[in-house]
Amino acid sequence: MHFNQLKKAKKILIYGYGAEGKSSEKFLRHFFPEASLQIFDEQIPTYTGESFNQNYDLIVVSPGVARSEKIPEEFWNRCTSNTEIFFHNISPDQRKKIIGISGTKGKSTTSGFCLEMLHHAGKTARVAGNFGVPLLEVYEEFISGKIEYLVVELSSFQLEHLDVSPGISIFLNLFPDHLDRHRTIEVYFKAKKNLWAHQEKEDFLILCESMRLFYFSGKLGTINSQVSVASSIEKDVFAGDSVFRATHFRENFGTMIQLSEILDLPERSFLQTVHSFQGLPHRMEFFVQKHDIRFYDDAIAVNPDSVRAAVDFFGEELGMLILGGKSGGGSFQTLFEKVKPLSNTKIIVLESEAGKEILSEIKKQKFPENRFFVVKNLEEAVPLIFMNTVKDKVCLLSPGAKSYDQFKNFQEKGNHFKALIKQYE
Repeated sequence: MHFNQLKKAKKILIYGYGAEGKSSEKFLRHFFPEASLQIFDEQIPTYTGESFNQNYDLIVVSPGVARSEKIPEEFWNRCTSNTEIFFHNISPDQRKKIIGISGTKGKSTTSGFCLEMLHHAGKTARVAGNFGVPLLEVYEEFISGKIEYLVVELSSFQLEHLDVSPGISIFLNLFPDHLDRHRTIEVYFKAKKNLWAHQEKEDFLILCESMRLFYFSGKLGTINSQVSVASSIEKDVFAGDSVFRATHFRENFGTMIQLSEILDLPERSFLQTVHSFQGLPHRMEFFVQKHDIRFYDDAIAVNPDSVRAAVDFFGEELGMLILGGKSGGGSFQTLFEKVKPLSNTKIIVLESEAGKEILSEIKKQKFPENRFFVVKNLEEAVPLIFMNTVKDKVCLLSPGAKSYDQFKNFQEKGNHFKALIKQYE
């Protein structure tokens, strides 16, 4: 929503008071101090009540709120978001300096790699969006010219209603996810397409190698921009024990070579990043070796396809896999077809919504009973891990499901797991 429209809004509702809701409040109070702001959040008792008991001029909706489910239809044309306000109030030249990154797996890690590569190239850059910094937090800094490039991680929730696309868009991959919100993968993909659907002919769309068939089959829809398909980078670029040797990381980082060419960055900036990049927490993160078991936190893996990528990487080294949480959609069939031949790999299933689906598939594929355990929580899982994981193998928390059943988010789940393992004697 453009500034001239925002100025007319006398009564504004902020729906959702997480990081983006608080950022939106700060932005509106700064630029439109005369407006009357109200806050509504179903999860915060202080801000619950009748959310639509008056005729709001404007509703700023947080990404986690499904407009079609939570907001009466007559108010839909008055809705906007932190992300939409940002994109609607930048100049055409500023839009070209935005590098938007999306996909089902690897958005944050690729965004972090991109930021570090830009820094190695001597560019002034920031990362925002789904990465953890709401876009309106960096609005003034960006439009003032203090930031040369803005790397923006965009989720399907942020893209769902966006009608402006970044000047440079990078699309990594597509797997079933967030189906509890989007219902079908087609609706999920429709939201993702806004990453490039509104680009112009001088803009750029970089696709990961895994999207090659989607592009050539026309499944990406209308594309107005210049398209390049990135190749996966070689495994040997990374150290022998690096998780970045995994196929999905190498495919995602391949897009950075294409980006370097578009921005005419020095070749050394990519290579420096390869050697210095440490990755992000909760993404196949090695955090301790204890009792001859190597422990990895992959709590970000909230769908079966993400887990399968980790299983492909560890292979016979995988001694224990911890699964379960709130179902987000996707089938576990192909995951367990991968796991079953790995004779050393045992499975801990957390009692949960997804746990029922997992157990059903385990039994369907006739796993031996000594290869899987069912527990109520991670506390119960820890002693079983140390008693049943083959020595010199890997224990991997990679839930394949959302964390909201027992935790606030995947970060809390991963941190709790790490703390339990580290304090175990």
